[in-house]
Amino acid sequence: LLHEHQSPAKKVNWNKEEALKVYAKEGYDEQWVEQNVFKEFDSSKTKYSSPDPDSIMAYAIPPEFTTDGQFFKRNSKLSKLDKEFIGKIYQ
Repeated sequence: LLHEHQSPAKKVNWNKEEALKVYAKEGYDEQWVEQNVFKEFDSSKTKYSSPDPDSIMAYAIPPEFTTDGQFFKRNSKLSKLDKEFIGKIYQ
């Protein structure tokens, strides 16, 4: 499964400077952040569901990491849409 914040169905307007600063303090380099946080997957090369703010596959992203205040809360359980999507792709 893809990270929800990297889905082609979910456009995230990153405040890259702020996110990179915080991730660097946590020991992550810019290359790791680009690959695992900012990179959006190609819609022609992946299967994905509609955006799911409750997905377990989203990193917890605070509003200051975006230019428009959108965020992802920390989720610790599979959402309804996670379960439905997994059921469809693993039939």
